[in-house]
Amino acid sequence: LFTGSQEQTPIHRDLYSQLRRVDAAVSAVPLVWGQGLTAYLDSYAYSCTEQLTSKTFSALSLTSRPEFGSVRGRETLLNGFNALQSRQNDEGGLGLWASSPDTAEFATIYAAHFLIEAKERGQQLPAGMLESMNGWLNRFASTPASTLSAGRMRAYAVYLLTRQGIRSTPALANVEQELTNRYPKTWQNDLAAAY
Repeated sequence: LFTGSQEQTPIHRDLYSQLRRVDAAVSAVPLVWGQGLTAYLDSYAYSCTEQLTSKTFSALSLTSRPEFGSVRGRETLLNGFNALQSRQNDEGGLGLWASSPDTAEFATIYAAHFLIEAKERGQQLPAGMLESMNGWLNRFASTPASTLSAGRMRAYAVYLLTRQGIRSTPALANVEQELTNRYPKTWQNDLAAAY
């Protein structure tokens, strides 16, 4: 609660001085967190596909709300599209650090989710990128899942396809059958059921 034009807030944790940057933002809307997340991810030392997608998701949130956005958020978004496109392999999946025949499964699904969100917010996607990724999602969702976590990822892939209006009935049937056969008592209480 603010009682005047100035407010002091002590920092109760140790921060490395060479990496420390302290900023504050105040808003009646909770989306203000996006600025802090973007700043954190901009300085993050690694940029695997998952981190890159998180960084661009944050930038997308900011550019979707001009009152919080900045030119830097738009730049981060464009750089993210370019980097993700450079990591896409011939099958439509993404490598973890670069384009690779070995697809990083969760990172690809997460990046597809980001691209769908960006498209829905009117962003111009790299030509053919989402379509190629959708092919990968469909093939991936149709493969057997040996763990509940793997079944959850396949359900997530089907959710993303369905959200775009892509009929994925065979993949959905495969995922449901796998989960029902392997995890009959647990999968319905898992995130996989929500997808």
